[in-house]
Amino acid sequence: MENTGKNENKRQTLLILLCWFAYFTSYFGRYSYNANIIPIENAFGVSHSQSGLVVTFYFFSYGAGQIIHCLLCKKYSFRYVIAGAMAVAATVNLAIGFGLPFATMKYAFVLNGLAQAALWPSIITILSRNLDEKYLKRSTFAMSTPVTLGTLSIYGISAICALFGGYRTPFIISGSVIAVGAFIWVLSYGKLANEAYAKTDEKQETNEPVKTDKSKFIPTLILLASFAIIVNFLKDGLQTWVPSIMKESFGLGDSLSLFLTLALPVFGMIGSLTGVFFHSLIPDFVVHAGLNFAISAALLIAVMFLIGTPLYVLVLVCFSLVMFLSHGSNNIITSVAPLGLRKHFNSGMLAGLLNGCCYLGSTISSYGLGAIADAAGWSGVSVTLLVAALIPVAAAIIFTVVGSVKKRSAKPTDDEKTI
Repeated sequence: MENTGKNENKRQTLLILLCWFAYFTSYFGRYSYNANIIPIENAFGVSHSQSGLVVTFYFFSYGAGQIIHCLLCKKYSFRYVIAGAMAVAATVNLAIGFGLPFATMKYAFVLNGLAQAALWPSIITILSRNLDEKYLKRSTFAMSTPVTLGTLSIYGISAICALFGGYRTPFIISGSVIAVGAFIWVLSYGKLANEAYAKTDEKQETNEPVKTDKSKFIPTLILLASFAIIVNFLKDGLQTWVPSIMKESFGLGDSLSLFLTLALPVFGMIGSLTGVFFHSLIPDFVVHAGLNFAISAALLIAVMFLIGTPLYVLVLVCFSLVMFLSHGSNNIITSVAPLGLRKHFNSGMLAGLLNGCCYLGSTISSYGLGAIADAAGWSGVSVTLLVAALIPVAAAIIFTVVGSVKKRSAKPTDDEKTI
C-alpha cells in the first residue's frame, strides 16, 4: 500500500510537470510575433496598426477557439489533440521563420490561434480529473508560471537575435521547441493519465458536476468574464507595445527596448505566483480584482505624466507593476476560479469560457492600441489604458455594495464566501 501511494504521488507530480512543459513551450509560438514586432515592422515597412493586425487575428481566433474547445474538450482524446495542436503551432512558426510573406502571416496566425486554443481547457480538464485535492492545489501554483516563463524566454531570445538583425531566427527556434514539446507529450501522456488511475466521484470532477444551485454564481462569473476582457486588454497591450513605446518615446534602440521589456514577464510571473497568496487574504474574487485595477489606474496616471520625459525607467517600473497586478488577476480568473468551482461547473468548460474572454481583450488591444498610437501617439494610448482600468473599479464597487445589501438579511454559504 505504501509503495502504491508513492507511485500515485509520483504519477500526479509528473503529470503536472508534463502539463506545465506543454503549456510553457506553447508560449514560444504565441508570442514569437509580439516579441519581434519591431524587427518585423522594420523588415516590411509596415505601420503599428498593420503589424498589430496579425496579433489581432491570432487573439480573435484563439478566443473563438476557446469557446469551441471548452464545449468539446471533455470528449477529446487529449494525447492526440494536444500533440496535434502543438504540431500546428510549430509548423506555423517554422513557416514564418523560413520566409512566409507578411501578407499571409495574419492567416497563419489564425490557424495558430485555433490550434493553441485547445490547450488550456484540455489541460484544466486533465488536471481536475486526475489529481486529488493536495496535488490540485499544487497544480494551481505550478500552472501560474509557464505563461510568464514562456513569454520571458521568447522575448529574451528575440532580444538577443535583434542584436544581429532580422526576425526569422526566433520563429525557427520557437517552432523547434514546440515540436519537442509535442513529441514529449505523445510519449508521456498515456503513462501518466491512464484510466486505471481514475478517481472516485468524491476526489475527481466528473463530466457532469454535482447538482447545485448554479444561479447564485452567475453574476460573479459574468463580472469575472468582463474583468478578464479588460485585464488582458491591459496585459497583452503592454506586452505587445511597450518595446515600441520605449523606442519611440525615449529614443532607445531595438534590442535595448526588447531587453527592457523582459521586466514585464518577470513581474508578471511574480504577480501570478503571489496572486494565489493575496487571494487567500482577499478571498472575494470581485474585491480582489477591483483593488488590483484601482492600483493599476494610479500607476497609469503616473505614466501619463512621465511619457515624453527622460524618465523611461520610472515608466518601465509603472508598466511592470501593472503587469504584476494584471497577471495576478488573470491567474485567479482563469485557473483558481475554474478549479475552485469544479463541484458546480465543468472546470475545462469554465476555464475555456473565461480564457476566451481574456483573448477578446487581447484581440482589441493589439490592433486597437496600434491604431490609437498611429493617430494620437503613445500619450493617447496611456489615456486609453487608464480609462480601461477605471471601468472595472467602478463595477467592482457597485457589485460589492449591492451584494452587501442583499446579504445583510441572509447568512452566506461556504461557497458564497469564496466568490
